[in-house]
Amino acid sequence: MVFAAGLMIVAAQTAAAYRRSAALQDSLGPSAEALAVLASRSARVVSLQGRRGARVRLVYDPARRRGVLVVVRLGEPGAGRVYRVWLTDGGPPQPVAAFVPAPDPVTLVPVRADFSRARTVAVDAGPATRATREGPPLVQASLASSSERWRPPRPAAPLPRR
Repeated sequence: MVFAAGLMIVAAQTAAAYRRSAALQDSLGPSAEALAVLASRSARVVSLQGRRGARVRLVYDPARRRGVLVVVRLGEPGAGRVYRVWLTDGGPPQPVAAFVPAPDPVTLVPVRADFSRARTVAVDAGPATRATREGPPLVQASLASSSERWRPPRPAAPLPRR
């Protein structure tokens, strides 16, 4: 009887620990995913072209099916609208992420998709309520012809003391 009560207490504590761990993962999720892709030695990078002044790059790891869209100066999509990331593999484009740029200078958008089959990546603006394409993409790139290996930043040497 005492053993069963002790086992129940351990089970309850373990369940509580799992819930706390899951909550922490949810709060760190997008940032942790983005950092994992950016630190990957097998990641590739492609620059999306189109909108003047915008700098958009997709860093992705085809083996892990994860990527991160790095967005600088894309602007606001408009009221009730979001930006959508689309991948095409020869068929109709598939939406893989939606976002509104953060007020920070750089927005990191985690992307989960099968990049091994994808031919192009594009970003457009559309209604927040449904994933439809309303015209040509704002920025786009070919994954097949222009992606190159991503080189994760190396730790910098410490600055000399004065």
